[in-house]
Amino acid sequence: QLQSEKHGQFQAGLGRLVAAWDEVPGEIASEPRQRMLSLRPNRSQLRTHSVTQVYRHDAAWWAAIDCHVHVLDGVCDELQLDIPEAWAGLFQLTPEMPFEIKRLPGIPQRRMIIRPKNALDGSFQVRVEGPLVLPAGGVRVPEIQLLGVPRSIRYVVMPNRLDQQKLAWETSGLQRIEALPETLAAGVITTNSTVARVVTDHFRARIK
Repeated sequence: QLQSEKHGQFQAGLGRLVAAWDEVPGEIASEPRQRMLSLRPNRSQLRTHSVTQVYRHDAAWWAAIDCHVHVLDGVCDELQLDIPEAWAGLFQLTPEMPFEIKRLPGIPQRRMIIRPKNALDGSFQVRVEGPLVLPAGGVRVPEIQLLGVPRSIRYVVMPNRLDQQKLAWETSGLQRIEALPETLAAGVITTNSTVARVVTDHFRARIK
């Protein structure tokens, strides 16, 4: 088996290089044998918790989603998110990971595909953040859907104050809770904020 620095890395049009072999002519001539290769599909099973929040940054509104991913079976080759038009771009990922944005026929949202440099197992976290384009009707929390993950628990954090101004939110599909679970709270600012859990397939939250 050959060693390659590209093992496990995604290559456009090819996928990920899992393994590579080279035949040795001398061994083939002296000891003829049947070569067999067995492939098993990667049927990954993931459980995710995500926290979506909006906040002010450099005089603009931004949104961020923290994705906490637990790989229950297989490996995680990629994460796919449906993102609304109001989440404009100039995305920052922490830790840095390659990603691309696609538009698919018949789907109004854009598709963000995050591909770690190498397929991941165990547990990991990635944060995606970027500025918002404010639609008519004001500031809304963007609904960001993680695709292909049936075991997904989602939370939303909404600021209650902007400088000295008090903010009131109109919501649906959310259930207010006292605080985020401790395992999700690191790096998320919840001071003077409303924290809620998503309890329906779709939610809505906008400043009144």
